[in-house]
Amino acid sequence: MWGAAAVAAAAAASFAALELRTRAPVIPRAVWRNRPMLGALLLAAGSQCTLTPMFLMVSVYPQENLGYTAFAAGLILLPMSVAIVLIAPLLPRILGGLGLGTLLITGFATIAVGAGALALLVGPDRSYLAATVLPTLIVAFGVPSTAMTTNIATAAHAGPTPPGITAGLLATAQQFGAALGLAALPAIAQHSGYRAAFTVACATALIATAAAAIATFRRVV
Repeated sequence: MWGAAAVAAAAAASFAALELRTRAPVIPRAVWRNRPMLGALLLAAGSQCTLTPMFLMVSVYPQENLGYTAFAAGLILLPMSVAIVLIAPLLPRILGGLGLGTLLITGFATIAVGAGALALLVGPDRSYLAATVLPTLIVAFGVPSTAMTTNIATAAHAGPTPPGITAGLLATAQQFGAALGLAALPAIAQHSGYRAAFTVACATALIATAAAAIATFRRVV
């Protein structure tokens, strides 16, 4: 693990050094001075850092501990998926009423509540279906709301950055957050248990909620 981390750090340092020297960097230098855009990208990474591993753990836990098949475990996420499909079309109207910052905060807060509920309810002495349906339905509001608001915030603050580069940075931020979460939270689940992993997911979402609140208060988003 540490060897891979060292290789990744060396690659990142090499990329940064090349970017500083070249006349035509892949990422325009103005992006690094654009704090609102960087903040939106960090929030996009934060949402995926929590959500992606949480979905994985919700489906893997019953297979490892309760004898569920992969198909049955996947069905556990079906109510949440249906809820997301129903909620997503309503978000433009909700956005118009609440505003971007408030919806962003609310989205992260619901993810934190859902992850916290999973940490409290998941266990061998409880019905897994009953313990996961309500928390994942709560998370269902946070999934499209954080995706939409971070996308809008990134585009709104892109300034002169070309749309293609903006979209690439957003996708990279989301993938980086997902990769970081997938590397960390399942490892915590294997070492310290799923309750600890869901607790860390909740803490991560709370940090993102606080960051979104600060950004909104400072009128960054």
